[in-house]
Amino acid sequence: MKQKLREEIDIKDTWDLTYIFKNDNEFYQVLNEAEKEIENISNFKGKLLNSSDDLLKYLEYSDNIERKLYKLYYYAHLNLDTDTTNTVSQEKEGKVSKLMQKYEILSSFVLPELLKSDYE
Repeated sequence: MKQKLREEIDIKDTWDLTYIFKNDNEFYQVLNEAEKEIENISNFKGKLLNSSDDLLKYLEYSDNIERKLYKLYYYAHLNLDTDTTNTVSQEKEGKVSKLMQKYEILSSFVLPELLKSDYE
């Protein structure tokens, strides 16, 4: 039995990714927003433990970014899983992976900063 191509499969038998993003345009809009927001993460460097308000601001900011990143990741990855030969899906997954890596690098100051404080 020959494997069917993605476009040969009845739509009712496929994942409905519109619950994550309505379309690719919405995906790219959120991707661009996340890219800009990630650049600002370094504004918190050296300030996390100045006050509880500063720490809360960072936690809320990073939580917002991480939610977007995971949403982007799931959409891109599930699209790629449907057809691993689709170059558009490969590109989307690559962009999200690169952005997640950038976030990890730019936020790498957080744990050392939190660990250097004496909480007693």
